[in-house]
Amino acid sequence: MFVSESVHTLDDKGRLTLPSKHRNELGVKFYALIDFDHCISLYSEEEYELRAKPIKELSQFDSNARKLKRLFFANSLECHLDGSGRLLLPKTFLEKAHIDREIILLGVSDHLEIWDYKTYSQQSEEDEDNYEALASKMSGVKSYEWRV
Repeated sequence: MFVSESVHTLDDKGRLTLPSKHRNELGVKFYALIDFDHCISLYSEEEYELRAKPIKELSQFDSNARKLKRLFFANSLECHLDGSGRLLLPKTFLEKAHIDREIILLGVSDHLEIWDYKTYSQQSEEDEDNYEALASKMSGVKSYEWRV
């Protein structure tokens, strides 16, 4: 399971040195995806296939299904680390995710997210202020029941 967060700086070529604790979890071949909220998500091959399966099965006869397939698969990239444990992030991915050089790497259960540090910091501040209400809304548990 991917957890925690860490701050990193991309090198001049757009490479991220992936922490060793995440390399084994991702595996030799993994996938990067421009994901919802304009971040880059990293999925192990197994998790990516689970996520891709329902999209692959959508009908080619439905225009919205074709659009979703196009967006999902065109914004996906098969990845391998170089000998130094670095991941090369294509310039197009960095631009779509509005990522500069300083990033934050987040563990989000079944995947990792790469965010522009400033963008995530601003969003996170607001999200943390609403954490209890969000948890109650999404879980169906009343906020007073969260307290032990």
